[in-house]
Amino acid sequence: HGGRARPRGERLFRHHADADLGAMLPSQVLALAQSALMLVLTIAGPLLLTSLIVGTVIGLLQALTQIQETTLTFVPKLLAMGLV
Repeated sequence: HGGRARPRGERLFRHHADADLGAMLPSQVLALAQSALMLVLTIAGPLLLTSLIVGTVIGLLQALTQIQETTLTFVPKLLAMGLV
């Protein structure tokens, strides 16, 4: 596989637990966690913000008109999130 010869003395690891990966430093763990959190916020943030704004506007309109229909908030949120 790959056509490369393995140097003498180097063995192939059959299982990932056999590999000497070394321990991660706490700073590496924090950097990885921070990157993961930023990725989640980048992906989900616009959808959540859109849902919050549309839900607040619909909630205000419901309070002003005294219409208490639960599906009224769901459909506009779904449409707005589909546009984002």
